[in-house]
Amino acid sequence: MWQLDRDLADLVSAAAAVLAPGGHLLVSSGYEQWDADRLAHVVRQALPAGRAFASVPLPPPDWDFELPGEAPVLKAVLVQSG
Repeated sequence: MWQLDRDLADLVSAAAAVLAPGGHLLVSSGYEQWDADRLAHVVRQALPAGRAFASVPLPPPDWDFELPGEAPVLKAVLVQSG
């Protein structure tokens, strides 16, 4: 069974390896055990070495996904290959 905390890095690495220059990779999760910083760290560490990737800012989530003052459940990271 696939598990985010164990398998996400391999999935990101494989997807980024076939991403065309200028392409975007969006990783999102509602996994409650991780905050946005942990998700971003795992994604950054899994990106292939020797290729340039830039973080792309995302708009803040709508209130449909979180209430003001509460930790967001939905987290996302967007990167663009160089």
